[in-house]
Amino acid sequence: LLHAIGYGLGKQQHKLMQWSQSLLAGIMLGFGASVLLSIQ
Repeated sequence: LLHAIGYGLGKQQHKLMQWSQSLLAGIMLGFGASVLLSIQ
């Protein structure tokens, strides 16, 4: 049972990491685009 719980938590953590990475990438892209626009 404990192993199953750890496995489920690991999967959730992996999903959370992917989500936060994509969110961070989106923020960086938006920030970079606004900087480029302000330079022009």
